[in-house]
Amino acid sequence: MTPTDPAAFHSIMTCLLHYSRQSDRGDYQSLSEAFAPDGVMVVGGGTMLSGRAEIAETLAGFWTKRNGDVAGNFQRHHITSPHISFNEDGTADGEIYVLVVTERGPDHAARYIDTYVQDGDRYLIGRREIILDWITEGSRTAAGDSDASSVD
Repeated sequence: MTPTDPAAFHSIMTCLLHYSRQSDRGDYQSLSEAFAPDGVMVVGGGTMLSGRAEIAETLAGFWTKRNGDVAGNFQRHHITSPHISFNEDGTADGEIYVLVVTERGPDHAARYIDTYVQDGDRYLIGRREIILDWITEGSRTAAGDSDASSVD
């Protein structure tokens, strides 16, 4: 797969959609597979999670804190405006907008600042930084974590 190959862009979009869907389902073990094995996720204004296991465990804790398993509670990650650029070394960089909606309405908006790495015939997230742009008052996400910038 080369950066000029449409399959490269498609592979990154498939990875992004997998991440969002598994986050909405609360399946953080599966979500962590969107990351390279040594992938990094930066949340909460600088808290760094390293590797799939730490990412899955930490996000599962957020799910519990915000009562993700309570009947009627849901979240939906809507990703938009993907800007992906491919680098000569085979990696790619991306900025993705995300709007999260719950049963209460719009919850928060953020940007994912990503670096993607090739893993065989697919791209995975090598590094993701989440930048919180906006969060609603009364957000269940904010209520679930004392640092409202720790969002998934």
